[in-house]
Amino acid sequence: MARWAWLATVLTAAAAFAQVADLAPGTLYAVDLKTGAATPLGAYRGPSVDPANRLLYAVDAAGNLVRWSIDKLEDGSTAFVTPQEKEPPFRVALAAPRGGLVAAVREYIDRERDGTFTRVCLDVFDSEGKPVAGPVPLFEKAGPYEVARAAAWRSTGDLLALAIHAGKDPHALCVLDPVTKALVRFISLSGRGTDPYPLFRWQPDGRLLSFVNRGELILRGGSAYALFRKMPAPGERHCWLDSDHLALLDLERGFLLRSVEGTDKGTIPGWANGPESAPDTTVPVLGGLGVAWVTTADDAGKLQLRWLPADARDKGTVLGPTFARAGLPYTQQEIGPCWHPDQPVVYLATGREAKPSPAPASAADTPKSGR
Repeated sequence: MARWAWLATVLTAAAAFAQVADLAPGTLYAVDLKTGAATPLGAYRGPSVDPANRLLYAVDAAGNLVRWSIDKLEDGSTAFVTPQEKEPPFRVALAAPRGGLVAAVREYIDRERDGTFTRVCLDVFDSEGKPVAGPVPLFEKAGPYEVARAAAWRSTGDLLALAIHAGKDPHALCVLDPVTKALVRFISLSGRGTDPYPLFRWQPDGRLLSFVNRGELILRGGSAYALFRKMPAPGERHCWLDSDHLALLDLERGFLLRSVEGTDKGTIPGWANGPESAPDTTVPVLGGLGVAWVTTADDAGKLQLRWLPADARDKGTVLGPTFARAGLPYTQQEIGPCWHPDQPVVYLATGREAKPSPAPASAADTPKSGR
């Protein structure tokens, strides 16, 4: 049976978690998808898992990078990287699937220009917290953005896909080798209807990179990241189910299953509540035990964790605990779940009461956009 076939047996009926209380704002939880038990780990955000080394990374309230041993969460977190004096705090950790590298995103405020601009930069550290690359200027924003889309690790842990705004050039998709510092600029993004910060997904075997642009799911690969295939897409929310199949989110119909060759493999209902939930539905996150995401739970704006089990024993979407938006404009980095390496557990950071303020930076201190 094809590896994606477990999805084809899922029914629309929803199975409920054990009854749990709403999750508190501004808190990182370990949520057991089988029982619904949600264990608070503290006031952390931007979680990411290094499955090879069984480490959980996150950012504390002061903007420091911290980590836990996944097998010893009860021992608490330990310091990983602390920003230098006058450097801005970190916003999110992005651990590589293999190799021990950790990317971290932070924001510089540039007040010497007209208005206030946020310059988003990325640093890469080795497993001991020593700098490997960065700060790499990614892009500028005058308003809210979803920082988790700024970078995506390949499954081999050696390459990062990035969205970069290089000075006056159009926004571009690039691939960075943090060790050699090689940066491959492989496509510019411009034109009406283009998202300058698309969400990336690597094929599980690392051969192709997927993203949505102008209503099309685009696959690129090879040494020059040449165009491999295009196919219609209802939106940018998609994930790889294995190296041969993808699922695209249609908020009215559910999962649209497609082969890497573009063949229609059917539809599985039950992904989201409906079109009204679009602003508050995360990109699905694939783990070895299924797909997890967060979507709107009710008209009051609460969010809810959901899970589609890989083994389909529960015959449908499992509804998890709910939590409030906590007044923070919805951002994927605060909400999106990440998976335990081999157990039905996800790590989920709920929205915070107030967004941490980046450290002001002078023009001399602020990294410049560009290659």
